[in-house]
Amino acid sequence: GYNNMAILYYYQDKVNLSLAYFKKALNLRKEKGSPLEIGESYYNLGSLYQFEENHKEAVLHFKKALEFSQEGKSPSDIEDASFAISENFRYLKQFDSAYKYLNLCLQYKDTVAEKKYNFLKNEVDYNDAKTTAQMALINEEKEKQIQALKTDLNHQLEEEKNTSTLLYILLGISTGLFLV
Repeated sequence: GYNNMAILYYYQDKVNLSLAYFKKALNLRKEKGSPLEIGESYYNLGSLYQFEENHKEAVLHFKKALEFSQEGKSPSDIEDASFAISENFRYLKQFDSAYKYLNLCLQYKDTVAEKKYNFLKNEVDYNDAKTTAQMALINEEKEKQIQALKTDLNHQLEEEKNTSTLLYILLGISTGLFLV
């Protein structure tokens, strides 16, 4: 709702409307009490302030985003928020603080990358197993179709043999009757 409207206004360069809707989204999320959603709202506000080059205000909001990300135990959100804080401190030329938050970001970067790798690996393994099972079913179905065709062909050959034999018998009988 409000968050999506804020993003829409953000991309239309209607910063004041975007800010108002981000704040409405934050207040609504505070009522619900989900730390990760609250953290996301603070992150969005921080991004807006960073876009407006208000780096002091951006740092305040990104720090709140970091706090709620830590409470919600989301390594990827912690990584994102700490990187954003580092970037804004760099713009403010507060390099010690920028370095501190960059190190925090890097601590979580490996954790996040490993989780993403494991997730993707499991997904690939699952898809490989699923594909193998599907191929086995397809091959089994093809084998059934081949067997059915062989059976039909054998029946047709048998019928043709019987028909040929019957024709030879009839031909022999008719030749014999003709000679008599």
